[in-house]
Amino acid sequence: MGVRALMNDLTGSKSDKSECWMSLRAPELFRVMEKIDKEYALVRKDAQKYIEKIDFNKRMLEVVLAEATVAYQEVYKAGPLYARIPGGLPLGGPCMMKLPDTVLFFHRMKLRNDTFLRVNVLHNDMVNMVLRAHLSVYGLHLKGAYDHTTTGQVRGTLVHTPTAGELGIFLEDIKYTIEGRYRFMGDRLVIELIVSTLSIRNMALKYPNATDSDPPVRLLKKNMADFRTGLKTDLDKWVQDYFNGYLIVADLQDIPSLWKLREYDQYKTSKLAAFTDLAVARINKRILDIGGDYIRVPKFKIVAAYGLVINIYDGALRGLDTMYRRSVATTVFKRDNLRYVDAIIGFKDLEVSYRYVVNFPPGPLMPPSLTGVLRMSAKDLTAHLSLGLLMDPEVVELDINFINPPGPDDITIEGAANILMSNFKHILRYEIATIMSNSLMYGVGLLRTLPRCEPFVPGMLRNTTKLGKFNKKKTLSTSSKNSDEARSKESNYTRPQRRHGTTVKMMQDIGTK
Repeated sequence: MGVRALMNDLTGSKSDKSECWMSLRAPELFRVMEKIDKEYALVRKDAQKYIEKIDFNKRMLEVVLAEATVAYQEVYKAGPLYARIPGGLPLGGPCMMKLPDTVLFFHRMKLRNDTFLRVNVLHNDMVNMVLRAHLSVYGLHLKGAYDHTTTGQVRGTLVHTPTAGELGIFLEDIKYTIEGRYRFMGDRLVIELIVSTLSIRNMALKYPNATDSDPPVRLLKKNMADFRTGLKTDLDKWVQDYFNGYLIVADLQDIPSLWKLREYDQYKTSKLAAFTDLAVARINKRILDIGGDYIRVPKFKIVAAYGLVINIYDGALRGLDTMYRRSVATTVFKRDNLRYVDAIIGFKDLEVSYRYVVNFPPGPLMPPSLTGVLRMSAKDLTAHLSLGLLMDPEVVELDINFINPPGPDDITIEGAANILMSNFKHILRYEIATIMSNSLMYGVGLLRTLPRCEPFVPGMLRNTTKLGKFNKKKTLSTSSKNSDEARSKESNYTRPQRRHGTTVKMMQDIGTK
């Protein structure tokens, strides 16, 4: 495709410009996927019959749960089946957690002891190339290494106290559903991607100096911030490896017309890749159109107990428009005319930067104020991009979550502070690094609003004239059917209530613009 043709394709037709809702031309994808599914319908049904004939679900459970049981048959007769999560597994960190007048910076979290996930449902669906499972656990006990700061009188001020240690984190009544998207690697099935939901009924903290009689500190859902997302991501990675360990040795060569099933997988994958690449290009262009390639992020002031003051300000997130696909794209048809497309993405040139001023306490041997720039690169960052597509009328939902957020080793210090870093290395490594990582998640979280008529948050864009021109260019008629609310009603589609706004809200509460 030539450059002119590509730009015309990205820009869309004149009818596309008449509406400000984002369009990814979902109806065309629906037609292509429906055609492929019909062409290979018999092959997929035969594969499902074979899977049921050899009792593949039971065989998978028998092997993957063997280490958690003495004898599968005995446990099977007894009732529930369990999968063992090994103690010491990293889960949920690093992250920030806001409490009343306090912010906790967790730089490491891990499972305290062996825990058992109850397997309520496990089903292999070869018609749709999906593994579905419903899991639950009564309680998870985590240990979190943390730093403690208090929020000052002025918003955006954090008072660092030399209080560190390990907290006990208790999670109760966890419901965890997974959807593993299959693809073929030669003659072997592998789970390419895990799409999941995680529900936690109660969460509490217990400080190390608390006695047995002291009640734990109950947390509200809004206090969990990005912890819930990090926990789900870590569980997804563990579950994917857990089941793929069995699939490596699973013999499926006797599946009827295996080569046709692989052909179906490859054909569908190629079409999805083309759609996802075009969708990502349109997302990048929309970000540029509204000036979202530069986003302001909140500023902070950190006051240390020994008089050191660090101001990080003029924060900016650049490079959201450098998104690209890093994995095979997968899809699943949900209901009616709703389809989800998922892929792992990266950013070619994403970074968050802050200007800093370090003021030392007065003294004859103390250096003067130090200034410079802190940069955190996210070039190696990966994220899970999920596109929810409704065909008629076309509605796009965009969700994105980090898989491996950057850490302290991704920070570059420019300026004189690089020489005297030992004076505040601890604060830099555990607090500033977490703030910058959360600023990245904060900015990327704003992309979820991109399909709407008024994306992002007012005041976050440096070049507001671009957003004004974009809205003027995409002006809607005064008819209510073209508004966001009316369009959702017209489609009779209720967007899933995802808890992805907590990081954005927390950064706004703690920091200042």
